[in-house]
Amino acid sequence: MDIKYSQGIKAGIIGGVLIAILMIIGMVINVLGSWTSAIISLCTCLNPLIEVVLLMIAGVLAVRFTTGLLKDMNDALVTSAVAGGVAGLIAGVVALVVNLISPFLLGTTYGYEDIGTSLGIAGLSSVSSGVCTCLCAPVWIVLGAVFGAIGGAIYYALAGKK
Repeated sequence: MDIKYSQGIKAGIIGGVLIAILMIIGMVINVLGSWTSAIISLCTCLNPLIEVVLLMIAGVLAVRFTTGLLKDMNDALVTSAVAGGVAGLIAGVVALVVNLISPFLLGTTYGYEDIGTSLGIAGLSSVSSGVCTCLCAPVWIVLGAVFGAIGGAIYYALAGKK
């Protein structure tokens, strides 16, 4: 594997872990939302914007890690798109897990009498949100690659070839 791509994967893992931490913090805030202040709840509305910025930062890191190895803007775009795609893959998996377990953490289960199963309301909600997230997870990868490439291109253009 070319070192550019391995550095892009490394940058993507860093970005993906940061997005995962943000998602977990958002889930915790939602679980504790009944007694948190409106300011903290407002901060969770900013999560999508912060996630986009983190995807772009993954692209920036990829270009930064491979500055001496890049020949032109196309190399920067491909390397940063790899980083964004890896970050998006990690974010998609974490979003799936968060959406599967958050209904249980919100305490919306009502017992064994619901639909003859032990899943309860939270279980049905969890399964439906998990299925929807599975369908949306590829979007994370595509958007991650796009925003990673945008971030990498901006950084490459501003930093210039060294």
